[in-house]
Amino acid sequence: MRDRIKEFRRVPARELLANKKNWQRHPERQRAALQAIVAEVGFASAVVACETPSGLVLIDGHARVEGAQPDDLLPTLVLDVDAADADKLLAAMDAIAKMAERDDVALAELLESVTFEDANLRRMVADLDALHAGELEAPVEGELECELALRPHEHYDYLVVLARTTREWNILCDLLQIGSSVFDKGRGRTKIGFGRAISADKVIERLHRE
Repeated sequence: MRDRIKEFRRVPARELLANKKNWQRHPERQRAALQAIVAEVGFASAVVACETPSGLVLIDGHARVEGAQPDDLLPTLVLDVDAADADKLLAAMDAIAKMAERDDVALAELLESVTFEDANLRRMVADLDALHAGELEAPVEGELECELALRPHEHYDYLVVLARTTREWNILCDLLQIGSSVFDKGRGRTKIGFGRAISADKVIERLHRE
């Protein structure tokens, strides 16, 4: 195996140059989540760059650099590669990572064990949870008392509001003051997530405040 890592440095963010051939664009939602995890946990992943006549040019880590302050010292892996190999890595590294398949059961177990302080991260987890919730094995009846799921009864009138985008969901959470909830899954297990059911009297009360 060829080891192309030349050295590890801590480099001021201002000295890490964006790669003009970078093909990925980072939406605001991703930037917010990245900033949140850096603030909550810390900088835990090195950026990747190569030396050129112009200076250190990024191969991986553009969003992390853009979100840093100019004088922040960022952990950087400096590679011993020429321009051709740098372009290959730029084209392939993230593309290969995105080929990974998700184990929904393992992801669900991981999310059950994680509690984020930042609202952006909690919303990200809520989106992940909702995305694959319908694909997971249903709990055994009577084993789980879930207060996060909507369980309308036939003698109730109810209204379902579908948030089709994260922006809509965030606005609803802010407007209705929907926060994280904790419920007992039994067998000593708990889950933290966003509440997904709210009574009409609370909706009316909170809307009247606006």
